[in-house]
Amino acid sequence: MNHTKTPWAVYSEFNIRQVGTNRGVASCGGYTISGEADSDKVFNENIANARFIVRAVNNHDKLVAALKSVLSIVDSPGKSRIKVVQALKEAEEK
Repeated sequence: MNHTKTPWAVYSEFNIRQVGTNRGVASCGGYTISGEADSDKVFNENIANARFIVRAVNNHDKLVAALKSVLSIVDSPGKSRIKVVQALKEAEEK
């Protein structure tokens, strides 16, 4: 199954939606999964997490393409190439 098409955006503190549609992608409904009691810190952390998720999702394909282009110029086998290959493998897993 494929994920919802990007780009995504944070539309309120706890709701992530597909840009240009009213389709919800994710929502924590204001609840936390950390087990911590609700507080301003947790509230602000949830907002930061939603923004982080959106930023990561919206840039994923560009970062994979950049890694592939780096891989094409890193000829020698070594730690750098191994790291790039592993990162690509993990990024492209379904």
